[in-house]
Amino acid sequence: MRGHSAPDVARRDFLRDVARLERFCDCENQNGLALLITNEAALWRPRQRSLPIRDE
Repeated sequence: MRGHSAPDVARRDFLRDVARLERFCDCENQNGLALLITNEAALWRPRQRSLPIRDE
């Protein structure tokens, strides 16, 4: 399954979760934490800019 776009979608969904946490933590008495645990190396390696991406 080389060339699939799962890492792009995973990054996009994680960033959406972070945005939701930021809205939740707008109140002074609320805190949030976002943690992504994965073994998908494509999530932390630099992307090749020539490929289309879905997470920006």
